[in-house]
Amino acid sequence: MTLIPRIEQASAEQVRELLEEAWNTIAPGRGVSWALANARRFTVMLDAEAWTSAAEMLVPETHFWSICMKGGATGFSACCQARGDALERSDAATPALALAAACLRAKGLQAGSHSGTCTA
Repeated sequence: MTLIPRIEQASAEQVRELLEEAWNTIAPGRGVSWALANARRFTVMLDAEAWTSAAEMLVPETHFWSICMKGGATGFSACCQARGDALERSDAATPALALAAACLRAKGLQAGSHSGTCTA
């Protein structure tokens, strides 16, 4: 199973591990100097269990994002979009996991592997 479906199906107990995997997928694409300059900050956020703040670091530059609680408190939806691009949406157990998956989808769109427009 690839990383995005694993994130979307994960429990809250897996958030740190999956955010680290998402970081290792996204950070190298931003350049070595960016990754090195921000790796410590990301780790500090994880150590403080500031999951959503850590996930915000995964948002691609020039993109905007949002997180919403799904009805009935059954999870969260997050969207990530660049102007003119398709809206990338993911649902997960926590806000941080939902945002991480949406960021990975947006990264895929930038790389030309868009899986379909989300209509949330």
